[in-house]
Amino acid sequence: AAMAEEVRELRTLSGHSGSVRSVVFSTDGKWLVTGSWDKTVRLWNPATGECMRTFTGHSNYVFSVAISDDGKWVASGSDDKAVRLWDAASAECVHTCSSHSGSVQAVAVSANGKWLASGSYDKTVRLWNPTSGEILRTCAGHSGGVLALTFSPDGALLASGSW
Repeated sequence: AAMAEEVRELRTLSGHSGSVRSVVFSTDGKWLVTGSWDKTVRLWNPATGECMRTFTGHSNYVFSVAISDDGKWVASGSDDKAVRLWDAASAECVHTCSSHSGSVQAVAVSANGKWLASGSYDKTVRLWNPTSGEILRTCAGHSGGVLALTFSPDGALLASGSW
């Protein structure tokens, strides 16, 4: 009950023109990343509420976002079937990974930054090298679209969930 009593709204971050579908803090809490149905990803300073960067390039809804532990790059997954890797400092898209045949519903980054995972309505999970944008592995086995992904803290395991 003590935690519930301490919860209060600090600020509202305004800027997206569509529904916000994904929100994630950087590990150090200095940044907040949002993905929206307005086809953009935004990088916010949660302390001030200021939008620091807007990442544009997806041609459809952004469903999932992730940020590397070092805060240097951002990943996004979209209804356009693409995973995009962005330089957080410049908001430039450095890689577009377009091998999924369905909407990308989930992205996750390993703590060491060596792996990027994406999950799609095509019922697959793909592992990527975020430095090169190369697909390292495609994992099949889900009977429905993949909606959720998370790496274990040591990066040795990847869990996925589907409908």
